[in-house]
Amino acid sequence: MTRLCHLVDDGCGWDGRIALGALLERVPSARWSQGVGVVSRDASCPAAVGEGVDATRFGGLFNSPVLTAPRVSRWLGDQSAELIHAWGARALHTAGLVAEGHPLVWSCFDPALDARSVKALRLFCRRGPTGVVCGGERVRRRLVEQGVPAETCVVIRPPVDFARINSLRRGRDELRARLGLQREDRVVLIPGLKADQTLCDGVWALLVHGLIDHRLRGVVLTEGPDHPMLRHLVETSYRPETIVFAPSEVPSEAILCAADVLFLPDDGDFSTACVAWAMAAGVLVVAAAGYCIAEIIAHKHNGLLYKRNAEAGVIVAIAECLNETVSVPRILEIARGQAYEVFGLKSFVDLHLRLYDNLRAGRAIADGIADTAVVA
Repeated sequence: MTRLCHLVDDGCGWDGRIALGALLERVPSARWSQGVGVVSRDASCPAAVGEGVDATRFGGLFNSPVLTAPRVSRWLGDQSAELIHAWGARALHTAGLVAEGHPLVWSCFDPALDARSVKALRLFCRRGPTGVVCGGERVRRRLVEQGVPAETCVVIRPPVDFARINSLRRGRDELRARLGLQREDRVVLIPGLKADQTLCDGVWALLVHGLIDHRLRGVVLTEGPDHPMLRHLVETSYRPETIVFAPSEVPSEAILCAADVLFLPDDGDFSTACVAWAMAAGVLVVAAAGYCIAEIIAHKHNGLLYKRNAEAGVIVAIAECLNETVSVPRILEIARGQAYEVFGLKSFVDLHLRLYDNLRAGRAIADGIADTAVVA
């Protein structure tokens, strides 16, 4: 039996939390035993791992990876770790300091890469066997462009749990009521974005459209940094009740399954894990056309796209998308079928097990690993 230790930080995001949860639940215990460590500024932070996960926590307000590393190293020794899987930038820095020749895996879902982390990753790749799990081709390309060896990077698409989605969809009316939404409302979800202006543009488009269609309600995910400029925009609008800020304690995937539309006004770099879940949950994807989204969404095939910089402007573009009704049932059917083929839990776990075996056996990291979006 091989001991696999996951090192997680509180910045890995909900996509990392779901991916880690899939491995903890489905990696066969007959071959692999698993442990979880959490590096966090707040030792009680629950966001890094899912509920019910038994984890050792390394916290402290002023803890840098260098200061945390000795405790993590002792923990890995006590765990008899044979392979380390890091989730999040801070976890990567810490794991790289203590890997000591052990195979190291890092999962990265967001192509908007931190230059400091990429620099550290290049160093760790030279020290010992290292594999990088990229959530999409855009992530892989960004890493290679910045000097990470291409042979260390593999694309493994984020997992979608259809059983959990079906369970969440059954409770959507209850969750809507909790958020102050009515059953007949048309709920548009906007995930938190890093660029304040992009997020404000999207919310402003919904506020304007909501003046015409009072059934339209926008829900903004608050997991991550707050956006004071956005809150001011909503509070000073004609119909502030159009926008709801989702409470951070409600899981993002639950809010997604209660929505009718996933709206992504950013045409830059972002994690597409939420798109995978929307496709599987029967939630219409409306997005600004960009490289990340174009990997998995084609206009009027499995979603609706618009050009963010089009002459008509984002308000007219989103209105046209939201008023598209004729082709939506077919779009949702195609999207759900593709989600099953591309983002299945079984393939996600199987590809990780293959990666782990490749690293331990000294084989080429990508041996037997293919992007399911290309294969499908």
